[in-house]
Amino acid sequence: MNNPDLVKKEVESLIAVLEDETSHARIEAIKALGNIGDDRAIKPLVRILREEDSELRLWAAVSLGNIGDSSALDPLIQAVEDEDPRVSWGAAVSLGSICDPRAIEKLLKALEDQDSLVRWGAAEALGNIGDTRAVDALIQALKDRDSLVRWGAAEALGYIRDPRAVDPLIQALDDRSDDVRGAAAVALGKLADPRALQPLADHIKEKYEFIRPVRRREVSALGELGEEKAVAILVETLETEDDDIRSSAAIALGKLGSQSAIQPLLQAFRDPNKRVRSAVARALGEIADPQALDPLVQALQDESSRVRGNAARALGKLGDLAALEGLIRTLKDTDEDVRREAKEAVVKIRKTGSV
Repeated sequence: MNNPDLVKKEVESLIAVLEDETSHARIEAIKALGNIGDDRAIKPLVRILREEDSELRLWAAVSLGNIGDSSALDPLIQAVEDEDPRVSWGAAVSLGSICDPRAIEKLLKALEDQDSLVRWGAAEALGNIGDTRAVDALIQALKDRDSLVRWGAAEALGYIRDPRAVDPLIQALDDRSDDVRGAAAVALGKLADPRALQPLADHIKEKYEFIRPVRRREVSALGELGEEKAVAILVETLETEDDDIRSSAAIALGKLGSQSAIQPLLQAFRDPNKRVRSAVARALGEIADPQALDPLVQALQDESSRVRGNAARALGKLGDLAALEGLIRTLKDTDEDVRREAKEAVVKIRKTGSV
């Protein structure tokens, strides 16, 4: 709804519903106002934060966060102390959406709340705000008795990217919760600190091998580190039995962009799994080495449309005029997405291509 007059009319209509006696109708109106995001709804929603019905207060807090205007900051800070933990959680998360550093003090206090839901919301909000004043408290929260809070703290530390969190996050790779271990791996990838290289490698090789999502995140984290030493570990991972792990390793090698990964990736291009071949095509495009030209052109005839599409995109990144013949043939591919990728690659090569 882009017409300002229609938006105004819709908002006014929904605000009028807030006076309705039916709780369900009011909740739906509150949600709708949050989705529209018009600041005319702020004052009516703030008033609802003071009503007796906790369900209404919860959705008012959430909707104020969706609107994201700092004029709701003080009421939401007060709502963090609501008697209903769900409302406190909603207020905390919404403070994170508004991203105003003035909420830090209240959120740090909420990180010590007796209710784990509130602590989790505070951790998430502190990560979104990204203020380094929260780092020490979030590191402490990695030891929280509730795995949900530990998970939120690990994610938040990844968003803030303060080097003080590296060692505590490495320790969190041994957490008893697979969600926490995965979040710690992702956070270490975002921090891109060399200290995380060997611990991540050790976990990929030796620990929790039966937890596929965790290993996948650890492999992806190696790709974020930008360390040449990670290449050897990822190349070895290309030979693991798990298809998803091999795919993640290929994508991570592409992110690293190392020339030493070309030959292992070209070998992995013969993988029987189409997801792995697709990931390899994507990685070869990221590295954009001329050695990949012929294999990528051949991949334009792969049985998988996903592989063909990624191969076409990769050839566009290589920018070699020798790929044009194969790409032009691919303009008649049976798959619409593949044809689109081929067309974009052809246009790109004609503009910037090299012989």
